[in-house]
Amino acid sequence: MSSTLRGPRKPSLTRRRLFIATGLSAAALFVACGTPSASPSAAPANATAPGVPTANGSNAQAMPTAHNSAGSAAKTEIVYFHFFTPGDPQMTILPHAQQLFSQAMPNVSVKAEFNAGGAQLETKLETMLAGGTPPDAATVNPQVIMPLLSKGALLDLSPYIKQDAATYVPEDFYPPTLTRVVSDGKQFGIPLQMGLYVLIYNKDLFRAAGVSEPTDDWHWDKEFLEAAEKLTKGSGASKQYGTNMPPLEAVIWANGGDLFSQDGKQCVADQPAAYEAVQWLGDLRFKYKVTPLASDLNSINTTDLFLNSRLAMNIDIAGTVSRIIQAKPKFGWDLAHVPSGKAGRFTIVQGPSMLVFQSAKNKDLGWKWIEIYTNKDVQLFGTTVAQIVSARKSADEAYVKLPPPPDHRGPQVDSVSFARQHYYTAKYAEIDNALNKNLDDVWTTNSKPAKDAMAAACKAITPILQQ
Repeated sequence: MSSTLRGPRKPSLTRRRLFIATGLSAAALFVACGTPSASPSAAPANATAPGVPTANGSNAQAMPTAHNSAGSAAKTEIVYFHFFTPGDPQMTILPHAQQLFSQAMPNVSVKAEFNAGGAQLETKLETMLAGGTPPDAATVNPQVIMPLLSKGALLDLSPYIKQDAATYVPEDFYPPTLTRVVSDGKQFGIPLQMGLYVLIYNKDLFRAAGVSEPTDDWHWDKEFLEAAEKLTKGSGASKQYGTNMPPLEAVIWANGGDLFSQDGKQCVADQPAAYEAVQWLGDLRFKYKVTPLASDLNSINTTDLFLNSRLAMNIDIAGTVSRIIQAKPKFGWDLAHVPSGKAGRFTIVQGPSMLVFQSAKNKDLGWKWIEIYTNKDVQLFGTTVAQIVSARKSADEAYVKLPPPPDHRGPQVDSVSFARQHYYTAKYAEIDNALNKNLDDVWTTNSKPAKDAMAAACKAITPILQQ
């Protein structure tokens, strides 16, 4: 890949300010609690729950709805699936949202159930769907959304969004977060977080090695690689590494390549711009020795390596940044944009979305839970208290102004201007397994050149894409 990875400069943003809002937007607080139906219950756009402050702090006039009065009806329980472990910042937001939901809907409780994410969660949901017992709402990652969507399992939320547009505010969501939940003009989920890959770096290690901190002039194969080499030292259990393994697509895109054709029918990872980038990533591990071997990570992950001052650069998403903030490391650290290449600068947008199932028993209540959890005020609570990047622009405006560390939170938000989606498809698991099997030949065993490994990968993947 030599010096081909060159690209344009991008601007950075900055830091400070704390603002916490805990009120609910007025339109978020009203829902008809009668018999759930497949379509939204009609309600005035300005309706709210009695005594609950609106976003501007005033108390809205109570709407006279007998079914919303405490004690007037039997308690209803809705089930909400999520995959957030105890240390996840979303676990700070969850009880806050439950409290506000309880104030708005005193006769409805939310039973939050943890389930491991990924393929395990997908299998469990498919089993429950087959048995007619899905949860009323769920938060899942994009790789789970597409298979469910292809099976017709997800409820079209477009009518709810149209009715509750004042709360939802479609233009407040970043467009790249919406692509994972929109199909044929219908919207099947509400984005919850925006996970963009950024460069997290240890300022103290940079200073000790005499390396200048990252700038927007950095390129993958020039300044980034040179810094990684200078920041790598030692051996064995105390070895300090320059970087973790950068994300595959970000480097391929920067080199002018791709994994799949635009129509999604062909694997093109066997083309030079793609396999050269794959080979360069493998060389980081085996030629330049600046990133840990797979075997080095058997007992420790890259985030812990970073927190132990054994990893100078950690390219990762918002959840990792939040974890580092919570850990309060003794060293100085900051964020920067990922480097660029000859085709430009690219990052990957990830992050979970909230959805309702077509066969859910309480569709209207499932939507109301999502509406409250994703509204402006709850998301502002999440960005300022839990310090997690939201899929809502308005909430992230406060996040980038929070006090340090890090000094520069902007890259976690403004990187969206050069973000692209990961390759989420209905056949994601099959494709991912085939790709990773062949990537292992380059990145784990170093047994094949990338050109041969990607040819084998495309031979396996193209038939899956064309099914």
